[in-house]
Amino acid sequence: MRHVAFIRAVMIGRESLHREIVLDLFAAAGAGDPKSHLATGNVSFDLDLAALPDLVEEVDDRMTQVVGRRIDSYVRTLDELRAIDADIIFGQSPFPDSPCPQVTFFHEPPDLSQWILPHLGRGGRFAVFHVEGREVYSVTREVDGESAAPGGQLEKVTGQRATTRAWSTIDHILSKH
Repeated sequence: MRHVAFIRAVMIGRESLHREIVLDLFAAAGAGDPKSHLATGNVSFDLDLAALPDLVEEVDDRMTQVVGRRIDSYVRTLDELRAIDADIIFGQSPFPDSPCPQVTFFHEPPDLSQWILPHLGRGGRFAVFHVEGREVYSVTREVDGESAAPGGQLEKVTGQRATTRAWSTIDHILSKH
């Protein structure tokens, strides 16, 4: 089964995590045919679903050792990513012309009951507007020449670490498979 790991707070090529090192870490942990996508820490690979928890733990531990800070990966199957109906979900956006629709990935379903959706943050620079399973959907816009991402506020309100990707990144990965 093909999976995609979204690695939190990692840019390939920085902090000694060059593309070859990341792909070698995945292969050494048992991933088949690992491929890196873009520079934002996205790796697709083949693996039986039952072996996934051990692989994620091993890869995250090894990357943590390389960079000297905690690394977390958020893994979804290609089928899970393909099942996201971006046109319908982002069609609900309070900023319909946003150039940056985003998905934030969590390990567990997030509790956003403290917020009324859509939730505008950072002076209206982002809007969180949809939650489905372990994903939260948001959009950004510029206000006074600045935009903002929802990750920090989402982590604070949910008490969970997470990672956010632009939908264009996910769409790019899907186009390669």
